[in-house]
Amino acid sequence: MAGAQTPPLPRSENRWGSSPRPKGMKTLWLVVGLLFVTACTESQTPPSQSPADRQPAPTSVLLTYERSGGFTGSTDGLTIRSDGRATISGDQFPSGRFTLSDAHLTELQRELSDLDWARAADEPPNVVCADCFVYDISSGQQRVTTTANGQSGRELGDLLALVEEIIATSDLR
Repeated sequence: MAGAQTPPLPRSENRWGSSPRPKGMKTLWLVVGLLFVTACTESQTPPSQSPADRQPAPTSVLLTYERSGGFTGSTDGLTIRSDGRATISGDQFPSGRFTLSDAHLTELQRELSDLDWARAADEPPNVVCADCFVYDISSGQQRVTTTANGQSGRELGDLLALVEEIIATSDLR
């Protein structure tokens, strides 16, 4: 039987004895497989949090102000963040937290951008002042420690007056 061929299998059977898959079954199994893999994979997205669980994003410090000395030798400090949140503490100031008004925050930002830090640090030589305040003021990379006498006092006058106004009008007084 040199040229004998095997007869074709009936259409309802293949060589394993089952009926052939209908067209499109490969696509269906591929979609089902992908859905299964996707459903079984852990999500890398963190679960959503309720508003009460969310922490505010950190903001940078806009101004750090410390005043020490004076007649009573007190030390008082104020830290104002770029979003207007402020923390105050010390001997002469009430301690606590408050938020600056939009007007005060805007004025403070303007004062800091206009401040000539070199002039503000220009302290007269040999300052002797028994009851003077010493101011330590920083913003960003700039910092000055001064008694605010002479040229430094003229440069810092508006900023110091604004800080005193912010403290006086805070809801802590």
